[in-house]
Order: sequence, then structure tokens, then C-alpha cells
Amino acid sequence: GRARDPAIASASAGTAHVNAMQDWGMVVTLSNPYTSRASTLAAITGLLLVMASAAFMVAVLVAAFIAYRFTTPLTRLTEASRRLAEGDFTSRVTSDALSSGTLELRVLSTQFNAMADRLEESVSIIRRDRDRGRDFLADVSHELRTPIAAMRTFIELLQGPAGRDPAARAE
Repeated sequence: GRARDPAIASASAGTAHVNAMQDWGMVVTLSNPYTSRASTLAAITGLLLVMASAAFMVAVLVAAFIAYRFTTPLTRLTEASRRLAEGDFTSRVTSDALSSGTLELRVLSTQFNAMADRLEESVSIIRRDRDRGRDFLADVSHELRTPIAAMRTFIELLQGPAGRDPAARAE
């Protein structure tokens, strides 16, 4: 790695010495030649690649943890809303899902549970009113069936042989 530069002439190169002051020369010796720098850069590049790979892996793990932390409450909320849409009015977001996640997701889950409570209450009121209407209609039809059956019987009797008898017709 050490070589003389031919552009720099040495003092004994056969030049005429006119003046002793003009007879000076310079020798440059590189203490850190290019090959040493190249090996150092290669070592640093390798170290940087290892460090970048380690940082990338740490970033992937942190991103996976954060994604899991955000998606788990959203998945539970989505499942609860799907069950609610299918008619399961008892579907709620569990309390352990409320504790994990951000403040906004906890508020959203709490509001979802409140909405599901009100919806379940409304549906139960509607079902109770529907059942009352059915019971009322069944009672009315039962109560009307007896007089109608009696009138039908009297009409059949009057259309038959009893209709010609004046005493039976009067009764």
C-alpha cells in the first residue's frame, strides 16, 4: 500500500543544484492507505446492515403489537355488532375488551353496549305489545265464537222443521 508518487521528484533525481534553498523535496507517506479505508468502510457497512436488520425486526415486532392492540377491540366490536344485526339482542362487548385499547375505542364500546341495551328494551316492549295484541284478539274471537255459534244453531232450527211451528218460532 506504500508507493512513491512519480509526480513528486526526489532531491537526488539529477537536477542541478543552483541554490541550496531550492533543493528541498517532500516525501508523503500515507499512514492510512485506501485499502485500509476500504476495509474499515466494509466493516462499518456490515455493522450498519446488522444494526438496520435488528432495528427492522424490532420495528416489525412493535408494529405487530400495536396493530394487535388496536385490532382486537375493533374485532370484538365488529363481532358484537354482527351478532346484534343477526337478532341476538343480548350481544355486548365484553368488559375485558373495554379495558384494552385506546380511550376512543373504550368510549365507542361503552356507547355500543348502551345502544344494545336500549335496542333490547325496545324490542322487548314491541314483543310484549305484540303478544298482548295476539292475546286480545284470541280472547275477542273466543268470546264472539259462542254467540255466533248459538245464532247459527237457531238459524238452522228455524230453517228446518221447527221453523214451521209457531210456538218454536216464537221461542
